[in-house]
Order: sequence, then C-alpha cells, then structure tokens
Amino acid sequence: MRIFQLVVVIIILCLSNIVLAQHYNIVVIGQVIDTNWMSQREVGILKSMKLTYKKPAILDEVKGMECFEDNPQLNEILSCAKHQLHSKDGQFIAFIQIDNPITEADTLLWKKLMPGRSYDFIDKQHIAQMKKDLRVSLLKEGSLNWRQYVTYYSSNDAKSKFNADTATFLPITFISPKFYYKGKYNNLEALYLQKKGRGIVNFYWFYTDEAKKDLPLYRKAIEGIFRYEN
Repeated sequence: MRIFQLVVVIIILCLSNIVLAQHYNIVVIGQVIDTNWMSQREVGILKSMKLTYKKPAILDEVKGMECFEDNPQLNEILSCAKHQLHSKDGQFIAFIQIDNPITEADTLLWKKLMPGRSYDFIDKQHIAQMKKDLRVSLLKEGSLNWRQYVTYYSSNDAKSKFNADTATFLPITFISPKFYYKGKYNNLEALYLQKKGRGIVNFYWFYTDEAKKDLPLYRKAIEGIFRYEN
C-alpha cells in the first residue's frame, strides 16, 4: 500500500511539472522572458510568487538542461538544472532554481498519502535545501552543524537587496577534484532566498580560478536578478 501511495505522489509531482513546449515572450513585471529559456509554467510561478526578474547585463541566458549525469555529487545537489547564465568568457556559469511555497494543503495531502512522517516544511524549504547540500558535500557533519557553514545576510541587507525575509550564502566544497564541474570549474557557491508564504529561489554558480578576479562583479550580478515585490 505504501508503494502505491508513493507512486501516486510521484505522479502528482510529475504532472505538476509538465512544461508547455510553445515558444512565447512573456513579461514578468517589466522584464521580457523568453520561454525557450524559462517555461510558461515557471514564468507563472514567478508571477504567483510576485518576483521581479532582471537579466544581469554581464551574463547571457543560455538554453538547455544539465543533469550532471557523470557527476554524482552535483546530480544529488542540483538534479537536473536549467535557467543557465554564462559569463562572456565562459569562466562563470550560474543555475537558477525556483520553487513554489509549500502550503498547508500540500502537507495535509502528504500526511494523508504517507502518514507517520514529519512534513514541517512550510517556510523552511531553504533550510532543508541547505542541509541537503551540506550533507552531500560534508556528509553527516555538514547536515548536523549546518549553521557554521552558512553566512546569513543581515535583515537589512536581505530586505534592501531582495525584499526577502532570509538570504543565505554558502560555499560548497567538492568531495574531490574528480567532481569539478566539467573538470575545470573547481569552485561552487550558492545563494538561497526565502520570503514567508512566497516560496524560495536558489542560485548555484560555478567558476574557475581565472574568474576569481571578477568574482565580486559576478556575485553582485547574481544579487540583482530577483526581488520579491511588496
């Protein structure tokens, strides 16, 4: 019976992630988004979350899905990622992940389908994601002591930069050089944004040692991409 319930949940999640294949340009609060780069469904999520999107001038939108099939560490952290932003010289690559807020209705459904588990995720998705990313990279130690690895933006900075309730920065350690992205991107950092009742946005960016000289510019560009509306 539990297996059947799990299959039902998976089917529901898959149906909720169906992407319409048509090609349109959609305006999200003043910014035109090419739906070859971001699907209509995802643009709809941005609208429902009241997120303003602004393309950074120094990064290019690149189409395509990356599933990190030959890299178990990155596959577990990002699964299949898209919404790529590349620097002009190719030394910096960012991925954006957008998630709807988990609601009380979601948790009630999960409890009904799979009782006996804890589903305390409302407005805590960003914490669960950070713990998972640290567990993958630093094993149990990272997950248990996750707060010592993350840097929280001050309340004022989270508000002024993103109009978010919480903004956290995390440098992610590669398990070994064999897990460097494409063999040359040997640095990985993440930014997690959260606003109560409005869902989360995660950014992951890879860069080479050569890109370190421009890293402040790239970080600033990432910080300017999304802002929660009032």
